[in-house]
Amino acid sequence: MVNVSAMASALAATLVAVISIVTVYVRNETIVMNITPSLNEKKESANTNAASTTVTTTTSSSKCHPLRQNLCSQCELDVAAAAYEYFIRGRGIFESAGGAGRVVFDDASKLKLQQAKAIFEESLLIDSTTPFASSTYQNLGLVLSKLGDTKGSYDALEKAVQLDDENVYAHHSFAKALSTTHREEDWHLADKHFSKAHQLLSNANEKEINFNLVLLILSSHGIVFDRIATRGRDVNNKNNSNLSPDNRTNYLIKARQKFEDVIDLVKSGKVSPKSAMNSINYLQGILRELDAENGESKRDELLEWAIQQGLWRDKRQTPRVFNHMLYDAIKPKPIRPWIPNPEQVFPALKSAMNQWHTILEEYRAARINGLQPVGERVDQDVILYNKALGEDWSEFPILSNGMELTPDIAPTVTEIFRRVIPPMGTAAFSSITPGTKIKPHCGPSNELITCHLGIIIPSHGSVNELGMAAGGEKRTWREGEWICFEDSMEHEVWNNSKQTRVVLIVQMWHPYLNI
Repeated sequence: MVNVSAMASALAATLVAVISIVTVYVRNETIVMNITPSLNEKKESANTNAASTTVTTTTSSSKCHPLRQNLCSQCELDVAAAAYEYFIRGRGIFESAGGAGRVVFDDASKLKLQQAKAIFEESLLIDSTTPFASSTYQNLGLVLSKLGDTKGSYDALEKAVQLDDENVYAHHSFAKALSTTHREEDWHLADKHFSKAHQLLSNANEKEINFNLVLLILSSHGIVFDRIATRGRDVNNKNNSNLSPDNRTNYLIKARQKFEDVIDLVKSGKVSPKSAMNSINYLQGILRELDAENGESKRDELLEWAIQQGLWRDKRQTPRVFNHMLYDAIKPKPIRPWIPNPEQVFPALKSAMNQWHTILEEYRAARINGLQPVGERVDQDVILYNKALGEDWSEFPILSNGMELTPDIAPTVTEIFRRVIPPMGTAAFSSITPGTKIKPHCGPSNELITCHLGIIIPSHGSVNELGMAAGGEKRTWREGEWICFEDSMEHEVWNNSKQTRVVLIVQMWHPYLNI
């Protein structure tokens, strides 16, 4: 039992009256309860109740709810106000660390997240059992996710849903967390919570609906169905219960419907075309896979519409982030998938070429240490190849998101590239075994150039046996030499040789960003 009389008394003196919780809204998926004081109502009673409030940890049987505060007692409202004081401080610190929408990799942001976590936990010492605490648990779950505490995040988000089944944002956040796991049962539970969030919004008055949130729910829901269809065949290898072709097709059809609903939102003018870029990217791949006969023409029609909306300029180049200024800067120069003479454009590449034998030895050390399957570090990459068919695409990350991951194992690569790779860029050894094909895909941004240094390149007869294509133009590799391409251009890789191919992948800023 926690006595909060001094704290609540100070808060009551500040608010001077009965609080009225009037609305809930979202910013970067972070919930903010807007508490407005009513200055002329029962000041003396509010001070008395807040000062004498003792918070218990038993679940209240009251019908008091943030959306039905007329059913709340004065004591319940005062407790909510006391907890809210901590909540709003924690949320402000969370926002200053980038909120839910930013990848955290610097120490300053991590420190802020730790501070936000501690303050949310202080709020929960005051109230952890009423619907008012749902938003606090939800924000705590988002913070814990950023800090890498997957289990803690999952538990907090689940608690948020349990406390308030009407909290659409809690359902959405919990569903998103479930959808990122490697367990098919979690994806089906995510389906349930996405559906609940959508239902809650659908029941609201249209003037009150946050259609950007509707888009997020539809898009995330579609991604879950796509993951079940594409990853479901891999994730259950241990018990040999992979999805049947018919079930897989059914999930792809469900995913297509969700993404097509997103397009309808755009066409109705309720959300901006730019906010639908990710959904369009998923949809084009589904159209290609579902309909072998007509899928390509439907995909072209979709991309032509997207280009008309100003999202992209070329059907071969559809990244999630598209910098139009970069495109304008290089006019009238044509957009070329491949960078000629890349070592002259990026001096660090020349340095790596000169130390190729040393880098080869670093790869051998990395192989002894152990490579990891692609898709463990960047979750969505797992859909680009098919483990169920025996395909194997593995990597050994060296630099990622501004962090030096393995400087002891790959010191040369680390030293050459640590100052030149973009914060969201990567340096990694990458291997694909014989028979592996990496599906056509676009990188995340047209501001990045991806370069491959040949480390172990099997002998092969032609580029059709071992090679890759970017923007429809084919290339192969040579040991000790670089090839560089526009990462945002659609590209694919294949290894039909009899040996494993290994390259060092490095991402660089696009050189035209300097213009």
